[in-house]
Amino acid sequence: MGTWDYDRLRAELKLRHGQRTDFTSSTDWYGRWINNAYLNLCTRNRFWGLKRNFEFPEMEANSSTTTTAGTAYVSVPTTALVIRDVFHYTDDRMLTHIGWDEYVKRTGRATTASRGSPTEWVRSGSYIYLYPTPDATDTLHVFYRKRPTLLSSGTDVTALGAEWDEIIVRMAACQSFLQLGMGDRLKAEKEELNDAIGGLLGIYNQEFRHSDKHMSIDPSYRGGNEYPS
Repeated sequence: MGTWDYDRLRAELKLRHGQRTDFTSSTDWYGRWINNAYLNLCTRNRFWGLKRNFEFPEMEANSSTTTTAGTAYVSVPTTALVIRDVFHYTDDRMLTHIGWDEYVKRTGRATTASRGSPTEWVRSGSYIYLYPTPDATDTLHVFYRKRPTLLSSGTDVTALGAEWDEIIVRMAACQSFLQLGMGDRLKAEKEELNDAIGGLLGIYNQEFRHSDKHMSIDPSYRGGNEYPS
């Protein structure tokens, strides 16, 4: 978790604006920019100028829920941004994700005789619809990417590692410079931000160093060539 609390993050951003106090007279703009940056950071897949996707492991979560006989759906977790998978814990198997068009074409969804243990799921709004409609109370595990809880108290810290504290301040600075029309400051800050993020993403990628993709031989070395052409 972050080591800079909400008060410290706002103070660091305020420094970048020369300790201006007019941004806190009626609305806490420093706090708003910090929270916007934190939310933006945790819910995007790609950063400015970096041609690579990235997702925070800290934003992956799961929760359990129970089905109700005769009810075709369960609720989406309140903090869920994207549903990854649904696991039928009672039957020890994964459910298959289908499209909404496929789901509505399934026949007998409302009849008692067609109820059973769900094998498929689809999300619509704040619900996860199951097919067939459950005929019993079973336990499901829902895996999802979550939205971060925004900071409100001065002692709140982010759910990310401390190494991202400075990044959040830099992103908040970029947003504030953009809104205030400070183009030169924005350009310089974005360059520093991209450099800092690029270095951190390289650290996270070390978790995959033993994967098949990471350890595979470069195609240019195949076929007996000692050096790539």
